[in-house]
Amino acid sequence: EEEPLLLGKRIYDDYCFSCHTPVINGAPRIGDKEALAARLEQGRVSLLQSTIEGIQPAMPPRGICFDCSDEQLDAAIDYMIGYQD
Repeated sequence: EEEPLLLGKRIYDDYCFSCHTPVINGAPRIGDKEALAARLEQGRVSLLQSTIEGIQPAMPPRGICFDCSDEQLDAAIDYMIGYQD
């Protein structure tokens, strides 16, 4: 079984980076603690739910990773919010 942080990084690198790295439509950049903190204020469960359902019109449901489990998406979130340079 893949270590959660490595799993999260893999999912991020495969799916999430294309919008979050260039900050398309306001997607918080990985490591941007201020932007990520604003989203975390809504609660961790809410953050995962937004990832699963998408945020129209900017974020597609499941971040276009339709084969990802909820646990894999959760690992990608953990990677994003815990990322250190």
